Amino acid sequence: MTKNGDISFDIEQPDLRGLLSSLKEINPKLVTRLRRELRQSGDEITQAQKRKLREGGGSSTGLRDRIAQGLKTRIVAGKTRQGIDVKTTGPKVGGYNLARIMQATTFRHPVFGSSEWVDQSGHPYFFEPATNEVRDLMRNRIEAAIEAAVAEAAKTK
Repeated sequence: MTKNGDISFDIEQPDLRGLLSSLKEINPKLVTRLRRELRQSGDEITQAQKRKLREGGGSSTGLRDRIAQGLKTRIVAGKTRQGIDVKTTGPKVGGYNLARIMQATTFRHPVFGSSEWVDQSGHPYFFEPATNEVRDLMRNRIEAAIEAAVAEAAKTK
């Protein structure tokens, strides 16, 4: 987990950036295919999160649907950080990311149209779907995608 509450974990590959660079030299299509597979593995987590959001029942404000729309997967292969990030981009209202507030066990908010504040139960959706079997499936899929790309590169060389 990162400091801003997003999910992130490292691929157990010593150098994703180097791997992508090497594959690009051999065949750029291998990089495209591998990145697609890596993104799809992260999308498995976002799908689990979206299912969890739908479990909460109907919402007259559409907040759960807007949170689901903000879930994104990103491949990071920089000099200092490498891996797959699953993030939420919102929705944001008044400078607050409502997706992060909804993740809390409880949160306080003003009652509509008044100055009275109330406690409300949150609906944690972000970490739970990604911490058990989905994360393990994702990790296995990533390993298989990397192995397949390396094997294909070895045939091409």
